[in-house]
Amino acid sequence: MRRTRRSWARGPFVGFPFGAVPAGGAKIPTFLSYVTEKRLSKHKDEWGKGAIEGVAGPESAASASAAGTLVSILTLGLPTTAVAAVMPAAFQQYGTQPGPLLFEREPDLVWGLIASLFVGMVLLPALNLPLAPVWAKLLRIPRASL
Repeated sequence: MRRTRRSWARGPFVGFPFGAVPAGGAKIPTFLSYVTEKRLSKHKDEWGKGAIEGVAGPESAASASAAGTLVSILTLGLPTTAVAAVMPAAFQQYGTQPGPLLFEREPDLVWGLIASLFVGMVLLPALNLPLAPVWAKLLRIPRASL
């Protein structure tokens, strides 16, 4: 955990701007974060053998990039990835037009969405950290049984 703190902190500064820019995507910030972590690492001998910074930094950048896509979806109505295009389609299916007037016409929806992201940000580590050993035990199930 100590080794990954700085990587987790740097990742969003790389990922969020790329997610917020239309056509940004998650791949570019992931690779940029990986290269940054590799250059700043104090454990150069572990790279290519499972350095934890090489996982934590790019993952936090990818998560921040995914959150950044909401900026262009909610404010401009432009999805930045194919996966993000599902949200404006769902809005339109329920009669809500994403774009500049969304905050004015549907403030409860927008702020509820933002609040749900904060709730998810708290619940995800609270559930996953204690349950990590359970998820790891799933790897012991033979592949044929799965």
